[in-house]
Amino acid sequence: MLSDRVGRRGAERLAEAEREGATNQDLAALPLALLSDGPRSGGPRTFIAKQLTQIIAVARELPSECGRPE
Repeated sequence: MLSDRVGRRGAERLAEAEREGATNQDLAALPLALLSDGPRSGGPRTFIAKQLTQIIAVARELPSECGRPE
């Protein structure tokens, strides 16, 4: 659920983009940009991309396909 503040900020940015002559493609991309996460505090990533890919692949396997009990 979006807060009122986020909704108002999004509406203001959309209106500003329209005033500046943004294309339809730019306007269509704006909601996703508004909802994307910004930088977060904390430590750096622990896993590299290859490790994440392997973890996701294992998670998507059926237990019977890799010798684990169901």
